[in-house]
Amino acid sequence: MYKNILVYLDDPLHAGSTIEQVEELASTFDSHVILAQVVVPEPMGGNPWAGAFMDEVPAMDAEAMLARWRARLIEQGVGTHVSVLPGYDSVAETIVAHARAHHIDLIVMPPHLNIDLLGWSAEGVTEQVVRSAPCDVLVARDGDERDPD
Repeated sequence: MYKNILVYLDDPLHAGSTIEQVEELASTFDSHVILAQVVVPEPMGGNPWAGAFMDEVPAMDAEAMLARWRARLIEQGVGTHVSVLPGYDSVAETIVAHARAHHIDLIVMPPHLNIDLLGWSAEGVTEQVVRSAPCDVLVARDGDERDPD
């Protein structure tokens, strides 16, 4: 049912509980997982080229965080790769466009987006993704909100 799952991760504090849920789904449906993060370039005053290219440091930080979770999924036998996406317009639109381009069957969003990373652009992202996604969307729950069974 869910052959391709896009998992948005941007907060290392909440990623563990999201990954636990994705491991279960991916194992059940024999899914391929794309771990993704949107990097929003910081505008630099007076520079006409600011924001024209993805900033290297945030992109490298994103790749490092996602690589750690990728390794965990691969250990569990889940085919996984990492996508760090430049978010020039809208974080939600970037996620949805990536889902369309890669024929995603399910998008998994974390319960909280990293305000420190995305700033103002974090507001309403999950709601926008739910409204415009070309597939099902699952908002993962925090580990302490899950049933203990």
